Amino acid sequence: MVDEVIINYFKKYKDRFPKEVLKEKLINAGYPEEEVKEGIEIVYGKKRNLRRLETTKLYTTSAEKQLDFLIGFFAPGIVSTIFSLIVYYFLHLLGFSFRVYFHSFFAFLIPILTLGGHIFGIFYFWKRRRYLALGLLFALLFPFILLGLLILFFLLIIIF
Repeated sequence: MVDEVIINYFKKYKDRFPKEVLKEKLINAGYPEEEVKEGIEIVYGKKRNLRRLETTKLYTTSAEKQLDFLIGFFAPGIVSTIFSLIVYYFLHLLGFSFRVYFHSFFAFLIPILTLGGHIFGIFYFWKRRRYLALGLLFALLFPFILLGLLILFFLLIIIF
């Protein structure tokens, strides 16, 4: 029989904290692990929801959130640049001459792959590492935000 304190604890805090954190707190407080697991099954149900990932990153400091955001913001540009240089280098070693048509296709391919990586990364990290996903999202939207601000700036200059 599960202690009512465990069930009430999960019900009270389940919307605010991940169940792994609540489970750890109860075990550290001295409640038996088996009772805590039974309490989880009672409150959360026995079915595993595949959309609710259990590998969520628990941020303990704001520095971790900032670091993940910065990694998400800068990593796609760095990775795509390195990828482009490696591909250009190996194609050059293989003897490909970069004629206009091939260069144009390759110049079109890298941004498409980068965009696909952004979108995949946002969906992949959204439940796992939320701030990394937010950094990816902001990096994807940043050029459009900057362009909108520049257009607004020039419109204000023209008007005034």
